[in-house]
Amino acid sequence: MRIVGEIVNQDSARRFSYFLKKQGIENKVESESHDSHDAYSIWVFDEDQVEESKQFLSEFQKDPHNEKYEAPKTPNKKLHLIEDVRLARPVKKKKSEYFLTLFFIGICFLIYGLNLSQELSLSQKEGKHMAVLITPIQLLLFYDVTQPVLEIKKAVEEYPVEALTVGEVPAELAKRLKEIDEMPQFRGVYEILLNKVKNQKKLSSGPMFVKIREGQVWRLFSPCILHTSLLHIIFNMLWLWVLGKQIEERVKRWKIVLFILCAGIISNTAQYLVSGPLFLGFSGVVVGMAGFIYARQKHAPWEGYPLQRSTLLFLGIFLVAMLGLQVVSFFIQTFIEDLFIFNIANTAHIVGGIVGVLLGRSSFFAMEAK
Repeated sequence: MRIVGEIVNQDSARRFSYFLKKQGIENKVESESHDSHDAYSIWVFDEDQVEESKQFLSEFQKDPHNEKYEAPKTPNKKLHLIEDVRLARPVKKKKSEYFLTLFFIGICFLIYGLNLSQELSLSQKEGKHMAVLITPIQLLLFYDVTQPVLEIKKAVEEYPVEALTVGEVPAELAKRLKEIDEMPQFRGVYEILLNKVKNQKKLSSGPMFVKIREGQVWRLFSPCILHTSLLHIIFNMLWLWVLGKQIEERVKRWKIVLFILCAGIISNTAQYLVSGPLFLGFSGVVVGMAGFIYARQKHAPWEGYPLQRSTLLFLGIFLVAMLGLQVVSFFIQTFIEDLFIFNIANTAHIVGGIVGVLLGRSSFFAMEAK
């Protein structure tokens, strides 16, 4: 719903509103008080009909007494006004009706449980710590799987448990991992830039989008539903519940699916280009949802998204903090050789947020008139 203009006379506003309805344009009228006079704002539900309504209003203002604008007299009935645009918010659904939000939460926990069971099985079978194992489900859902990744999996599985739990990588394994690291492979812009800053020899690059070009197109999105840490999945799913149900109350489900796919695929691809294929998590989509709601609150406040500004501020501070840690880790890595720094998918966060804001500004995702 968007405003198309103001009319200073109540009877004129009534007649113009009736005229729009005859043209198939659903609308409401809002009373507003100014310093010197009262005015009546015309709100149109369908954003695709806003420009047409503005043209009608322009014609009406030139000749408001034209007979085509005549409307039935309603002396005993007040003009239907919007007392508060926040009344446009939809009736909240029962929890059982948030099907799409619950579906993605369920899928993510299902994949997490499957991955955990595979880690436990391989840990018992191979005698390795779970942190160093690459499971079949990970190989199936990572954005890409190159030959060096398979070689790392093979090399780790060849060493006994004692060599991998004492806190030091044995010399033979270290040598093998170094050989694998020198194999041609796509490393991402981050690794290329880090290598250049450290003035190391140029590492050989390899083919990009290997598995996707083989037809495994699900990998464009599948890293989103993969989590290996309990804290990580709980954090993401709590935010998905908070944000997802607000969007599901206002936007058609097929459009939400389209939004999630766009946010996931674009943020995943950006992360792949920056850091390579080994990343995971739904956070790119979650930040995209937060950006989407922020944009709708700015662009269409009458839709009544209840997300508090303090909540968006918290998310913003969190993202800035994570980005700051990444910058600090980058500079540390330039001075300390072979230092392992936990990789945070900051690119997916940032790009997901940008995608969410851009899509949130589109009338395509506007709340449907009830």
